[in-house]
Amino acid sequence: MAILEDPERSLVLSDAVWLEVMPKPLYNKQDKETAFYEDIFRQAERLSWKMDVLDKAHALARQYGIAAMDAIHVATAIEARIDEFATAEKPDKPMFRVQEIRMHSVCARATL
Repeated sequence: MAILEDPERSLVLSDAVWLEVMPKPLYNKQDKETAFYEDIFRQAERLSWKMDVLDKAHALARQYGIAAMDAIHVATAIEARIDEFATAEKPDKPMFRVQEIRMHSVCARATL
């Protein structure tokens, strides 16, 4: 929550994030979780998918052994020149091998 509430930060999300977090709570009618995510999406700058980002995701996946959606998220952030990538993933995930952007895990409260 500290990251979301930090006035010194700008929140940027890709359309891929919606696909990861919204379908389950919407389908299961988990209204509180849905409202939480909707609030985040209202606050955030939204980045659309682009073919060059998908090409970058392919390259990152090959180079670092990253899963498909993680590669798309990271590639989107790199192409948008985001300063820091914050995720709920644990820092032992392959996405933390990426050197092109500063990675931050809110799960472990560690910055790599």
